[in-house]
Amino acid sequence: MKKIKLFSLVAAALFAGSTMAQTTTIFDASDADWTATGVNLTTGATTVGEVTWYGRSSAAISSNTLKFSDDVSWTAYLKFGGGSTFKSGSDLAGVFTYTPAVAGTLKVYTKGGGDSARKLYVSQSISSTNKDTETAIATADGTSKAANIAVATVAAGEMVYIWGDNNMYVYGITFEASAPVSDPWIAFSKEEVSLKVTPFVATAEAELTLKGGNLTAGTYDLTLPTVTGLTITPTSVTVAEDGALNETITLSYTSDVNVEAASAVLALTISELTASTTINYSANVDVLTQTVVTEDITWNWANAGTADVVFTETSKPSKTDTIVLANVDGIANDANFNSQALSVRGEYMFRKEFNCFQGDYISFNVEKAGTVQVVFSNTNKRDANKGLGRVLHINGVPTNDSTLNVTEVTSQPIAIPAGKVTITSKMPSQPDAYQYLRIYSIIYTMDKSGDIGSSLNQAQVEAKAVKVIRDGQLLIIRDGKTYTAQGVELR
Repeated sequence: MKKIKLFSLVAAALFAGSTMAQTTTIFDASDADWTATGVNLTTGATTVGEVTWYGRSSAAISSNTLKFSDDVSWTAYLKFGGGSTFKSGSDLAGVFTYTPAVAGTLKVYTKGGGDSARKLYVSQSISSTNKDTETAIATADGTSKAANIAVATVAAGEMVYIWGDNNMYVYGITFEASAPVSDPWIAFSKEEVSLKVTPFVATAEAELTLKGGNLTAGTYDLTLPTVTGLTITPTSVTVAEDGALNETITLSYTSDVNVEAASAVLALTISELTASTTINYSANVDVLTQTVVTEDITWNWANAGTADVVFTETSKPSKTDTIVLANVDGIANDANFNSQALSVRGEYMFRKEFNCFQGDYISFNVEKAGTVQVVFSNTNKRDANKGLGRVLHINGVPTNDSTLNVTEVTSQPIAIPAGKVTITSKMPSQPDAYQYLRIYSIIYTMDKSGDIGSSLNQAQVEAKAVKVIRDGQLLIIRDGKTYTAQGVELR
């Protein structure tokens, strides 16, 4: 987790000895700390003050002044960029978290990021169900870009989750304590942490914050069962003379052998108080090599995973790396989805919102010739007049199948030879660059008669396509015929 800044103004300290309720701004999208150099809102976790944001690939902060119904104005928002995902406090994306030291009222100032139905939710207990709306203690409607305030009464010491079922904008979050704090308290910033060693991540790391107030000054040891490869820094924490505790704990896990998923409890005890968090750890260090397809097969991305698997320029692996898909944590490799046969490069290995792959290309190797069909769409609505339609390419050759919008298209069965098959997309306006498609499924049917393999071996079919520019238009000459970049034959 990227630690950007931790304030000492914990809610408990603000209200100690006070009899008046005070409102504290715990998130303001215009705060320079959220746009500081090195802050990445698109992946991982970023903490500013007492609020943590779990990145999503399309997240961004934009300037915009908006006055809400209570006459409070804000000047910027953070957009989620799509629906949030979470599972019991781990594997979060597009989610804010906050642990109040005391009970109080939380307000989230939000606006919908589009016209379709959408809501922002505030939850303080999360089941294992992805985006479980039944756990919500407050909501705010964002349909048709509506601006509303989610108002939630929250309990002390329990993590709050703020999330959306679609793209939402959050301008600010405030907290008002319901009573003064005089009792001692300690709390970790997360209820659980996941550390996973993979073929791409030799050492898994994370950070926690540990806070408290009204404690007895001194140094106290953290307790953690002995686990090979699992370490914490520091191993003890210090309570200041004013009774405040504010520490950052770095967790690290490494292994050179496979380790089944297990957990250990990290705890701190001060007098009769105990705070704890669960560390989930595992290791899969086996690097799987790509297999050859020897029979009919369908890859349906609805079977590929249960939550977004997103690569960025800085992730490991990155969105510019070519990898065997089965080596990616969070991607299935079983009878319903043979990911070990696929080699890929791109951003979304699995995009739960659409059950698709979204990236530069997918390739696989087939033992025999056959046909391939691809169910795909564009990533957005495009203007045909600007040459922005995306054309499905098989082995570098444009097909007759293209897309201008997000409506699913099923390609015609396309004959392929034995060997490597590569599926890509390009645009007439940018013929040399890969263009993302949403690929929902790929269907390979083996040629059992030998007819396809025989015809594909004929010299005239083997002829390479030649690209030419004629009257400012990209044309492709293949087998004595001329095609547009979209694969339409010119007669």
